[in-house]
Amino acid sequence: IKPSSPYAASKASADLLGSVINMFVRTSYAAWLNTTSLVRRAHIISSLSRIYFCTYYINADADSYIELDATESLHACAMRCSSAAGLIRETCRIYVLPEYAQRYQDFTDLTTLKKRMNGGESLTMEFACQRIGWCRGIFIRVEHEDEPGFHVVYAIPSIQKEKENDLAVRRMLEKAAE
Repeated sequence: IKPSSPYAASKASADLLGSVINMFVRTSYAAWLNTTSLVRRAHIISSLSRIYFCTYYINADADSYIELDATESLHACAMRCSSAAGLIRETCRIYVLPEYAQRYQDFTDLTTLKKRMNGGESLTMEFACQRIGWCRGIFIRVEHEDEPGFHVVYAIPSIQKEKENDLAVRRMLEKAAE
């Protein structure tokens, strides 16, 4: 009496199978996009490591951080620190020359960072390190709508060659002015 019943059952099975395949394809594509995105991000971070010898993603409000890249000695230092402020204090103690320590601590004070950045994109400071010479600390604001808090990337490049060139030019100008 129900001639359409086997057809309806077959159609329902086919529709269900189609939905499952469609869902699988969509999630597989999303997973591929995420993987591709992660690989791209890894390449970007790797490229930045040619300029910056350490980079950290910091939530200033939560006093937490994620190490994006660092030299072995800085990585070892980070492994001993559970907070961003602790990491900054420890790196200052070990690496920053004493005559720059207080300025460095003031510059890296996460409790005042948001106010000091005053809506700007970045904040920088030059200082001298014991092993590397001249460096530039850079805080870069990160827009992050998914997570609460004030987020920044903190990166440090060596500017030793730049400083040496500046000093050479200054000496030449002073000599020319005599």
